[in-house]
Amino acid sequence: MTAGKNICSACCGSKRGTEINCSPDCAYSPLSIKGYDLWLKTDANLSRKMMKDFYKKHYEKFIDEQIPALDNLTPRQAAKDPKMRPKLIGLMKQHLKSIDIQNKEKGLGLDISWMLDELGLVELK
Repeated sequence: MTAGKNICSACCGSKRGTEINCSPDCAYSPLSIKGYDLWLKTDANLSRKMMKDFYKKHYEKFIDEQIPALDNLTPRQAAKDPKMRPKLIGLMKQHLKSIDIQNKEKGLGLDISWMLDELGLVELK
């Protein structure tokens, strides 16, 4: 789909990125770089605080949500399963990279180290 014309069929209005776990490359997801830029263009009044609040709520839910990339386990469950830890580590590396880019480009100061601690992923800190 073309950005700005339709929302992704996997997403649903205000539920995207909160109740629905959006794909990391979805141009409509504020969790993606494309989506963040689109969201800022759509709503010029969106503040850094609002984005930080969004990420905080997202990751508070994310840690206990079933994730398809983790064979529908939650990150907490995957952290306890030695066979799933490599998938969890790979997924969290992607999230950390995205957050690092957002912090550098947008100055958001996002930090999910609390979640890495809860998941026992000290190797990613």
